[in-house]
Amino acid sequence: MMEQLLWTFDDVVKFIDHSDRPVRRWALERLTKRFPAQAGEPLVTLLDDANEHIALTASEFLSKTGDGETYGPLLLDRLRRSRGHRFGYLSEALAHLGHREALPLIMGRVERARRDKETIDANEFLRIVNALGVFGGDKARQTLWKIFDSLSSRDRSWAGALIEALLNAGQPEDVNRVAQIYRSWPAGDQTERCLGAFASAVGAGRLAQEAGYAAINGFDAMLERVEWWLGGEPVLSEECEKGLIRVFENEHKDTFRVVLREARHIVEQRGDDVDGWLEAWEAGDCPAGYRRRTSLTMLILRAFAARPNSYLEQRVRESSLGFALLCQLSLDCNDQARMDASEDQVETLLDILTENRDNLLPGIIDRVAALGPEVVPRLIERFDPEDFGWGSIRVARAIERLACRYPGSCDAAAPMLVEAIHDDQGDFLLEAVSDALEAIGPLAVPLMIERLRDDDVSRRIFLTYSLGQIPTESAAQAILDWIADGLPVEEMHVTSLNDIGSPLAIEPLADLWESGHYLDRILAEALLVICELNGVQRPELPKWRRVVEAEEARFSRASVGFGSQIRLTGQEAKPSLVGPASAHRKRRRKRRKKHKRE
Repeated sequence: MMEQLLWTFDDVVKFIDHSDRPVRRWALERLTKRFPAQAGEPLVTLLDDANEHIALTASEFLSKTGDGETYGPLLLDRLRRSRGHRFGYLSEALAHLGHREALPLIMGRVERARRDKETIDANEFLRIVNALGVFGGDKARQTLWKIFDSLSSRDRSWAGALIEALLNAGQPEDVNRVAQIYRSWPAGDQTERCLGAFASAVGAGRLAQEAGYAAINGFDAMLERVEWWLGGEPVLSEECEKGLIRVFENEHKDTFRVVLREARHIVEQRGDDVDGWLEAWEAGDCPAGYRRRTSLTMLILRAFAARPNSYLEQRVRESSLGFALLCQLSLDCNDQARMDASEDQVETLLDILTENRDNLLPGIIDRVAALGPEVVPRLIERFDPEDFGWGSIRVARAIERLACRYPGSCDAAAPMLVEAIHDDQGDFLLEAVSDALEAIGPLAVPLMIERLRDDDVSRRIFLTYSLGQIPTESAAQAILDWIADGLPVEEMHVTSLNDIGSPLAIEPLADLWESGHYLDRILAEALLVICELNGVQRPELPKWRRVVEAEEARFSRASVGFGSQIRLTGQEAKPSLVGPASAHRKRRRKRRKKHKRE
């Protein structure tokens, strides 16, 4: 018989209004991770929680349900009564729910800040900007431009978020305008963030980052780094590679000319009607998926090719952006067209799922999960425990979804998932596999316990944390046995026992507390939570509560003033077209004068 969980949904719900914040946080995490299908209604009460983290997590969870009809009005009511951080994350949640009734309130908040030259906390600002980008449409787009035009030079470091939002919400004409403004600024941290925003807008943020790490070491080094991240070689012509090698040898002067020529060749070979897609976009029919990525990629490449950068250091960074966009374009596919033309759509869907590409058919994991438990054996066949590519990551995520929706359906996957956790794996796969094991639940516990004491560090860490998300007595006992054997007790052991909430942990943890263990604050919180969950009264309980409250107060004080403030000037700035080239020329002239004097 499979071991029962220590806590049912009804048990956990009782603690969402507990007076101790750590207990409420415990209930919130159990509801969202262990009972996601039932968590929505009780989490509404946590939207008003005094603790920012609890209220934020509740709003983010509700936004991911996709149920705008149920939760949109409730979040909108809170938005009307909110300020600061809460206004920001409620705006973002409403945008993800597509609840456009919130848009006038969000735009009004921006307009008041501009009119009164008011400062906005950076966290609120970034979430409002992201919300406007997700909402899209002309009104949101115009508001984003007002923010952009009134952003002071001191606050340009936040322009990256604005660029990404504008590229999400904007029209084709906005790409040239954004690129022109970016080019008008001197090189610095703000331009670095802007380049990242151009890449992120087409889903190539991490790829461009990886390319940027190696670009300074030459074309071969950058290509090798990109191939490592992609899990394969980009499909580029020999002429393009030769052209890029020349570009790297010639101070990156013609990067975008070479990249744009190759990009045009790729879309022509595929028969993509990019110009037609752009015309439709301008007429109000915004493309999605593959069409969106391709259209936006071509617009960005054209904008950068139109006006080369005169500043060498910035040209190197831009080369990594152009190369990353080209590599992604070369591997991208119109997955929906493949699906539409396929006779066996399930097989095609699984083929797409397991391809080592980053950008795929939107919502593909949920599409696979919607096929039901019957698809699990085919997913198991396609999973390679030694592969850490995107395909394996998505298979693990699909198993996680299926295990949550259909308990017991993925039990056969547990052994291979445990084997996939080891030191040679990448973090993305380790996290996906760990989440899948947690979703499978109690049946996976004995398999994880068997490998808990392996020499493999990744296995110990990830299995210990995963056991904490499956609250059973045997999971708790495995960690307590580790402590009883005198092995080093780390934060992950205490945290996992806290998450499990078994009363068996009280005495061993209390002994560690009395011994003066360096994890005293974490031990105090774990002991407070476990005692409250189980109704255990101990004389040390007030002391543990005081330690926890003091730590929370210290953290709150440290957070005050931590977030930067952004001031919207209310003035619509005209972008100077001098920028990096002029700054470079001035420095060059100074050097020449200095050499002449010498």
